[in-house]
Formats: sequence, structure tokens, C-alpha cells
Amino acid sequence: MKILQQIRAHTDPESHYEKRQKIGQASVIPLLSRHVYHHPNSPSPSVEVYEATRKERKLSVIIKQIEIKGHSRKDLGLLINEYLALRDENGHRNLVNYIDSFRFEGMLWVVMEYTPTISLKEVINANSSKMEEMHIAAVLKEITLGLDHLHQHGVYHGNVNSLNVLLNRTGELQVKLSQFNF
Repeated sequence: MKILQQIRAHTDPESHYEKRQKIGQASVIPLLSRHVYHHPNSPSPSVEVYEATRKERKLSVIIKQIEIKGHSRKDLGLLINEYLALRDENGHRNLVNYIDSFRFEGMLWVVMEYTPTISLKEVINANSSKMEEMHIAAVLKEITLGLDHLHQHGVYHGNVNSLNVLLNRTGELQVKLSQFNF
């Protein structure tokens, strides 16, 4: 696949990143949100997801580690399209942003920003009462800003739902979209 040639190869990603803990695995790609992964002990993962630290800057990141062999061309195409869309952007405050990627020893490593978030679905499920209208409006405004940015760059999300809308755990309103589909 020609697109795969654009990803940095022959550099050991572990020389740049230290995996701290496995936080999940999945059998469907593309995935950006750590909130949609299966339990770490599920069998036969296609994608393993780790919390990690960038060694040079002590920056917390999320690493999606994908075995290239065994995925259909369609699945790899979806993942690589996701990678290319994010790679060319300077980032946006309402998107889970791409940081780096590697192709090494039959594995594709995609490094994404780590933000301590909770999915909108978790917020809705945790609140026995409904969200107030002003909170709903604020969240929708932030979702719209993220979608507008994607659309201005010829990318559509394709799967906006409460699992793919992430809210900052700090209490300030910060909304991020994850798990783009093409």
C-alpha cells in the first residue's frame, strides 16, 4: 500500500515512547477514543491501546498499536485515511489530535494526544437527572466547531454519537470529537 510508505519506518518507537499501561484493545479500526475499547483481557485484539509517555518531554500520550498483517485493505485504508487527515492538521481544540506515527517490525503505531476525558454517554448515564439546556447548548456548540473544522478540510466525521464526544474531567468545558470514519 503506497500510503503506508509515507509513515516513518525503521525507527523503533520505543526509543521515543515508553508504554505505561495497556488500557484496551479493539477489533474494529479506526479508533481514537479510549472509551470504546474492549476489556484488556479480551482475546485476539486487532488494535492494542496504551497510555504512554514521550521520553523527551514527559508528555502523556495514547498509542494505538496495530498489526499491519491480517487487516483487510479496507480496514487499513480507513485507518490510514484517519491518520492522513489528522497528520496534515495543526490540531484543533475540539478534536483528539494526532502526534506521531511509526511503521516498525510489521506494526503500525499511531500516537495521539492524551486528555483525561469522559464520554458524553458516561456523563448522561451517571446523571439521574437530565442535562440542563444551557449545558446541552454549550456542548453542541463545541461539537459544531470541531465538525466545522473537519469539513473545512474536506473530512467528515461520519459517526458522531455520545461515545465519540469526550468531555474534559477537570470541570471546564472542553469537548473533543474522536473516532472519525471515512
